Amino acid sequence: MFGQRFNLSGREKCSDILRVYRGAFDEASGSQNPDVKIRAFNQVVDFCASSDCCQTDNSIKRNKVMYWTYNGLGDAWVAKTRQNPSKRTNALRRAIGWYREAVNVARDAAEKIDSLQRIAAVYKQIEDGENLNKTREAIVHSLSDEYKRLGYMQLAQNNLKNPKITEWLEKALAYVTKEEVSFLGKCQNTLSICKMLAESYK
Repeated sequence: MFGQRFNLSGREKCSDILRVYRGAFDEASGSQNPDVKIRAFNQVVDFCASSDCCQTDNSIKRNKVMYWTYNGLGDAWVAKTRQNPSKRTNALRRAIGWYREAVNVARDAAEKIDSLQRIAAVYKQIEDGENLNKTREAIVHSLSDEYKRLGYMQLAQNNLKNPKITEWLEKALAYVTKEEVSFLGKCQNTLSICKMLAESYK
């Protein structure tokens, strides 16, 4: 078993985390059983939890390995819903928890957005509209300024009856000038937002 091949004690060095992850990845990728994947990736989490060095390490390597691990656990819990549909909601919420851990150690906006999109997909599955919109807001917030106008507009257009539509439109308006489009394009985008804002103010 994976746990027998690796001595995961607090005496392990921080530099060993990549070796531990590779063992977990090989174990997980060699099986279609989500329980095997969960046990394998949990070995990495347990290793880091038992090592003071790993817990305090904020290196790129450590955070990247934990990012892969947390997303791997999230994906495994999502897959587990197909194995045991009766426990679907609990499994999906466990997945959200791991994806959030991935967001916390993400090195850049692209990694953060990738994990947030996985969270959004889960909230959509369990039909949790409120948290779905909160997650989509977080995704838009993580975008570069050039794309925030479009992101907030899409939030507003997809949720015309949401009480936050005015807030989203006002934020979209604030980012009109940040886009790499022509002056005419900026004017057209401004008019489009203002038209929707006029309706929301009513």
